[in-house]
Amino acid sequence: MTWGEIQTITLQKMFSHGGEDPPAQDLAEPYLPAMPHAANEGLALLATAGRFIQRRLSVAPDGEPAGNMLRCDLREAAPDFYALDPEQIYLSSPAGYTPADGAQTEGESILWLPAIPGGEYIVYYYAYPAPLSADTPDGQPLALPPEAETLLPLYMASQLYKDDDPALAMLYRQEFDAGLDYLRRAAPRLRAGGRTFRSVTGWW
Repeated sequence: MTWGEIQTITLQKMFSHGGEDPPAQDLAEPYLPAMPHAANEGLALLATAGRFIQRRLSVAPDGEPAGNMLRCDLREAAPDFYALDPEQIYLSSPAGYTPADGAQTEGESILWLPAIPGGEYIVYYYAYPAPLSADTPDGQPLALPPEAETLLPLYMASQLYKDDDPALAMLYRQEFDAGLDYLRRAAPRLRAGGRTFRSVTGWW
């Protein structure tokens, strides 16, 4: 769905509008400025619960190796970093393209990698969604799959309408939380793979 469609569905839920057209502009106008903030809250909850947004990062750590290891802060290398996918770390070197062995974590975002001459690491991670704003065009698609997108209007309506109709807002929030719980249970787990990957701080 697009950002414009999300806003329309949210308004339809708030005003119990069953048709395909959005509610009248005079009804919608007071709520439009607050929609991006409500949407960003819901997007963050959905994306982190389901780990839907996966990105690829080429890691070439700066500085001298500490012993035989290289240090990379993934949060600095990728501002949208949420969590590492420890099963998808690869080494591209003169010897070929292989799963990386010997990687270690420190805290939630520090990755230590064996120093391989001429090597480059490819790291996959889960990302936060790009934030929406008042300038986001209505035609902008969201980065979530359909099962998550359909929950976003429930969250937005629960936040935008809680002062006008607390009972309806609570109902929508309960429906959203039930859907969020399903996504969380179905999401891939952060876990160590079968290779020599380990956390030095036990963060997962």
